[in-house]
Amino acid sequence: MRVFGRFQLILCSFLIICFLAITTASASDRFKKMDAQSNELPDDAEEWTIVFDTKYGLYWEIKSADESIHSNAGTYTFTNVGDNFIARINADKFGGYSDWRLPTTSELATLRKRKKDSPEAHIDLQYFPGTLPSKYMSQGWCGSRSEYQEESVKFGKQKIKDKYVRLVRGQPLE
Repeated sequence: MRVFGRFQLILCSFLIICFLAITTASASDRFKKMDAQSNELPDDAEEWTIVFDTKYGLYWEIKSADESIHSNAGTYTFTNVGDNFIARINADKFGGYSDWRLPTTSELATLRKRKKDSPEAHIDLQYFPGTLPSKYMSQGWCGSRSEYQEESVKFGKQKIKDKYVRLVRGQPLE
């Protein structure tokens, strides 16, 4: 009985250490900054265009404060985002890829950080600078799962009619 008790204590201690290691992992362990050619950059890089989420295997477009197609000020509607934004990004082979898409709601929600009563964007701004505190467009399945419908995820409190867009690439989570 004593041997089993020691084994339980060791196993329990091991599980607690593993849990703490998982729950205290920093954002730098989860997110990797990348350049426009999808090359990984050091965590202290001051300029990057893509973030790779190691937890979910997704690549995220980074918004910029300039007048480029990646401008954080660009808003779209669900009817024009495909032709006016996604098609252009894919034609330009952003990051060397042509499979960028609108994220599903569950994918976009993985970037959300909980900040009660905060006016700033509810996202890790160290990796996603330029994110405005507003709604970002996503898509979800219609009831029959035959086509997508417009949805959104809020990253703050600002309200506007059109929504901002952050593209993703990688194996869909759903």
